[in-house]
Amino acid sequence: PRRHPVVLVGHSMGGMTIMRYCDENPGLVGRRILATGLLCTSSGGLGEVSLGMPALVARTTHRVLPRALAALGAGSGAIERVRHLGRDAATLVEDLVAFGPDASPAAVGFAEQLMTETRMDAFVDYFRSMITTDVISDCASLAGADTLVLGGENDMLTPVEHSLKIASCVPSARLEVVPAAGHMAMLERPSVVSDHLGDLIERARKTLAA
Repeated sequence: PRRHPVVLVGHSMGGMTIMRYCDENPGLVGRRILATGLLCTSSGGLGEVSLGMPALVARTTHRVLPRALAALGAGSGAIERVRHLGRDAATLVEDLVAFGPDASPAAVGFAEQLMTETRMDAFVDYFRSMITTDVISDCASLAGADTLVLGGENDMLTPVEHSLKIASCVPSARLEVVPAAGHMAMLERPSVVSDHLGDLIERARKTLAA
């Protein structure tokens, strides 16, 4: 229903979208948006993420990567035509940095399939925007809703420090760190993530019933 209360849950870019939406619609937070779940996401500063590289290499990479991605995006049409010949950059990123050390082959394979089906220009534009955006949200608007902030202990794309930062900006937030999980925590530890989301939804139901 149009005016029915909701619980918003987003992973990675989905969490960023929720934060920006709440910033732009603060009057809905706590009234229609009863709760939010922010999974393995960031409120900004992803341009400083090392992706597991040594500091010097990471700094150099961040200086040249935006230009490299722009060039890659310009040639994305040609790249699309040869993707079937081998594993593309998106799949490589998934394997190297998106998962924790003990992710199941099934989880990795599922993510690889999703990435392979994503157009290269979409992937490139998304990644470039993430590393060149300093501030996505100040998180202030989230104070009006029950907020779950969940991070993966071994997340190298949106490191757990980013979850800690979000939680520190929302005093009422519940912070959960999933041991050994990487960026794809919901695929690596589905039962753990589902339990936390179930608790979030149950609290929202109790709020409605009160």
